[in-house]
Amino acid sequence: MRTPFLPLFLAVLPALTCSAQTATPASAAQVQVSSAPEAGSAKKRLEMLRAQPLTVESIFSGDAFPKIRLLNRELAEAAVGPIGQSVRYFDAQWNEVTAPKEPGRYGAIVTFTAGGGLSWTQHLTLFKTPQPSMPEPSSWPLDTYNFNVQLPPAFGIPPDVAARENWNIVAAATRAFTDAQVNNDYLARLLAALHDIATDPKRWQGFSYYYIDRAWWAELGRHLGENQDYQYLSYVPKNHDPEPKPMPLLLFLHGSGERGDDVQKVRKWGPLTWIESGHPQPFLVIEPQCPEDQWWDPVRLARLIDQVSAQYKVDPKRIYVTGLSMGGFGALEFAATYPERVAAVASLSGGEAPGLAPRLKTIPIWFFHGAKDNVVPPSASTDLAHALQKLGAPAELTIYPNAGHGKWDVTYGNPALYSWFLSQKK
Repeated sequence: MRTPFLPLFLAVLPALTCSAQTATPASAAQVQVSSAPEAGSAKKRLEMLRAQPLTVESIFSGDAFPKIRLLNRELAEAAVGPIGQSVRYFDAQWNEVTAPKEPGRYGAIVTFTAGGGLSWTQHLTLFKTPQPSMPEPSSWPLDTYNFNVQLPPAFGIPPDVAARENWNIVAAATRAFTDAQVNNDYLARLLAALHDIATDPKRWQGFSYYYIDRAWWAELGRHLGENQDYQYLSYVPKNHDPEPKPMPLLLFLHGSGERGDDVQKVRKWGPLTWIESGHPQPFLVIEPQCPEDQWWDPVRLARLIDQVSAQYKVDPKRIYVTGLSMGGFGALEFAATYPERVAAVASLSGGEAPGLAPRLKTIPIWFFHGAKDNVVPPSASTDLAHALQKLGAPAELTIYPNAGHGKWDVTYGNPALYSWFLSQKK
């Protein structure tokens, strides 16, 4: 059966290339902004302002960066007064620039200021094409049956890379049409990621375009000197000797609901909750907290492990990583980034694309997922698990037949999980 989905994706590509975030209907935006003065706090007003969309030609050509503006500036200023705007641009190597030179990835940090000390920032991924114009989507070579797109030469993506990474193109199309907020800057992120893969396939091949884009922004933060340290909770076995034999380390990554600046929220789920309920374990357990609106960064996690290892005597051959939901994705991405450092992974209600399998094939991985999960589809786990099993990798899969997005207390309350971890060693 032929699907109309991909032709629909192509039909709206001109709109995607003209706005990093598709415009919200004016009436909806007006309701959001006009309600801000009654929100009762600067925090609420700031949340309303941050939700306002921007317009920008996120895919562009020429010798100047595209103009970026707040779509509903007049409405916003009617609510909070005059709004100032400044933009900093960075090239693919994280150098601050004033004009685009080479084709490829760029990033824009847009800072807005308003009265009452309100200030907010948005990050935009931009992509400069090597050719000045892009053919109409109707002229693109298209195979709707196999859900395949041949990207136009104007984008400068080598055909072999585009063909091999078709799953990334499909993922971007899917995300563009399932995002409830309809913020469609996915095409620029996709093209920037494909360009990165073509430039450095050894580092990036197999990763999703979304991960590659996040990794670029995280590295920009390091170049700008941003604080990259996670706050964390820890558990040290009571019988720990100051001069012991090296301890195994278990790193737990929470889900999106526990992000923020209150590290105690991390106790809601995970190994530490099980341990503190009267089930001591021989692991050094580290449970960091991811800041609000961010995703787990493998480089920051690696530095955290280094910091902890300098404080305690950690066995480098027994470093285990586990996480739930967003943390399940983060655990797999960390292992794929540093496969030489991870002895085993347990991913709960997470997953990753099957293209990551070659990077993970040497690591024992245990997947857990609810069959009725309507937040993260079970296929996020099963597809990668089956891809690993086809490579002969030590991948295990547990599907809870009647569970949705959960069963985390059951999984982390199962002694068999910890015994399995301890049986693994690099």
